Amino acid sequence: MDRREKALEYFNSGNSCAQSVVLAFQDKLDLSEDQLKRAASSFGAGMGRLQNTCGALTGAYLVMGLMTPPAESKEERGFLYGEIRRFTGEFAEKHGSPVCRQLTGCDFLTEEGEAYFQEKGLKQSVCDPCVATSVALLERMF
Repeated sequence: MDRREKALEYFNSGNSCAQSVVLAFQDKLDLSEDQLKRAASSFGAGMGRLQNTCGALTGAYLVMGLMTPPAESKEERGFLYGEIRRFTGEFAEKHGSPVCRQLTGCDFLTEEGEAYFQEKGLKQSVCDPCVATSVALLERMF
């Protein structure tokens, strides 16, 4: 099973989008499944269901931070920040936006928005591809 399939399996078994991206890279990270789930637990649905930056992206950012040597200088931080911007740009080019609310077109904090999300199958048509893209972009990096 490749990483994208693994991430989608995690996602479709109840983990958030952010957790699923992070867990797909567990073999490259020096943390347990439980630690990774907890580290990414607040990022799903655009940060605590606020639908800001897509959770699949923030999960990827967490992986990038964990797989990059500690930044000792402004230049080293600048390199990682540049990689985050490039990554986000590629994601947005493919999906139209890095923002969960714009990607889904609904408000998860309302019953109507949650119902719309379910009725339209947005998890499968929007979120699954975002998880897969984040994993694919990470695979190119690491």
